[in-house]
Amino acid sequence: MNKMLVPMFLSLLLQLGMIVPVTSRLNSVQLIAFREWKRVQDGQVLCALDPSNETMSASLKDCTLSCGRDATCEGINIKNSLTCDVYTYQPKIAALVTACTYLQVGSISNFPT
Repeated sequence: MNKMLVPMFLSLLLQLGMIVPVTSRLNSVQLIAFREWKRVQDGQVLCALDPSNETMSASLKDCTLSCGRDATCEGINIKNSLTCDVYTYQPKIAALVTACTYLQVGSISNFPT
């Protein structure tokens, strides 16, 4: 990827809540990436159906920030962009549900500042 595009791309992902800055250490920032849980057959986005540990009334950005700061958070269901279910374990049951997307905690990276 072009080095000029990387800051713009990271900025866009931050605004969308798909990556979250978690901690800032001396000369580095830790980022957590979230990825959608997709059905293998056709790539459709799934919603976790297992019981969640907590439900929050918050925006996508606030939900991902909260999950990113919690070391036990494995992922979140985003529902109607108004609420999210927080999971401290990897759900096993998922299905296509209107206005619901499960975001799994993905890679954790440290970037020098």
